[in-house]
This record gives sequence, structure tokens and C-alpha cells, in this order.
Amino acid sequence: MALEHALEPVPRLHAVRVLVLGPDVRFLRVSRVLLSRYGFRVETSESARDIFEVVERLRINVVVVDASHSLTAAARLTAALAALPSPVRVVVVSDRPSDSAHDNLRPLHKWSAFDQLVQEIETAYAATG
Repeated sequence: MALEHALEPVPRLHAVRVLVLGPDVRFLRVSRVLLSRYGFRVETSESARDIFEVVERLRINVVVVDASHSLTAAARLTAALAALPSPVRVVVVSDRPSDSAHDNLRPLHKWSAFDQLVQEIETAYAATG
């Protein structure tokens, strides 16, 4: 019953545009469905190729990066996105919990409670101020 309540659509004053990026197709599908139910506008991509054009064209607010394969690549991508003219925030997830920060990244466990990811996205979006 708690899960049903959590999946109720959430009306938002402004649509938050989220890009979920990573090679895990199952995570991309689940994220698209659940984040949409939370009122986010969601795009997904398995590849970072052309990410900067996609972020600019779709006016993405927050990018969720699956760093399961490489925290170093996620750190580089995060830095590059931070350098864009329009504010884009990044939330990093991984299938392995991380006890230590790598290049100031503290990945969220991607299969933890989905409310945590939603909260991280909302916090990142609020920081774009």
C-alpha cells in the first residue's frame, strides 16, 4: 500500500526535465516509468555520445548518470556538464555503494529506495536556482 501511495502522480509547478544516462537498460526503463510518475519529464540514453547537444536542445535540468562502470568517467562528465552555460546538475548512481568519495562524487545506490533518487533530483534542481 505504501508503494501505491508513492507512485501517485505528483503535480509540479515547473516540469523538471531529467536525462537518465547509462548502459543498464533495465534501470533506464524503471527510472523512466517511476520518475514520470513523480511528475518529471524523463529522457533516457544508453550513451554519452552527443549528450551536450541533447542537454542543450531538450533544456535538461538534471542528468542522472549511472557510474556503475566507471566513477572516473562520471566525474569527467559531471565536470563537463557543470561547465555548460545553462545550469545542469548531475546525480550519480551506481550499482555498488561507495563508502568513499571519488572526485567529490558520492554515488547513490541505484537500486535503493526510489524516493532517495527523487529527493536527490529535487535537491539538485533546487540548486540550479
